[in-house]
Amino acid sequence: MEKTLVILIVITILVGTIFFLFFRVEYIESIQINQDVIDIINSKFEENYNQKTEFLLCLKGKIKDGVGYIDDAIESNVITFNEEGIEAGCPFSTFGTIHNHNNFVCKLSSQDLYTFGISRDSMMGIICGGDKIVFYTPNSLKQSVDVKIT
Repeated sequence: MEKTLVILIVITILVGTIFFLFFRVEYIESIQINQDVIDIINSKFEENYNQKTEFLLCLKGKIKDGVGYIDDAIESNVITFNEEGIEAGCPFSTFGTIHNHNNFVCKLSSQDLYTFGISRDSMMGIICGGDKIVFYTPNSLKQSVDVKIT
């Protein structure tokens, strides 16, 4: 039974990765985010840090010439919530997400990679405290992309 479960998980990750790599539409080399959105994200981080809960915000904006311009962050629709994190849905009009890591680690976790692999998001952001915000794209899973606050 355990072996079958492991095989199913590996297949799911592989299918998600293939989907992730081949069905992305736009390539992002850097992120520009306005200060109002940073304030929304920081406020949400502070609100959830003391509760030791994870949150997810949906990011709105546009992609132009390799730059992701983020001009709004809205609440997601939480689908499930458990110890491993949250599963949430964003409106189709959004192009990325940001969530918190209360352990101050700004790297993609294995759960993040899995989620990012099966989503069609162009970017995934992580806030990990102290105003530290990083963004990853399908083409930069090991190193975050440059972020400019406008």
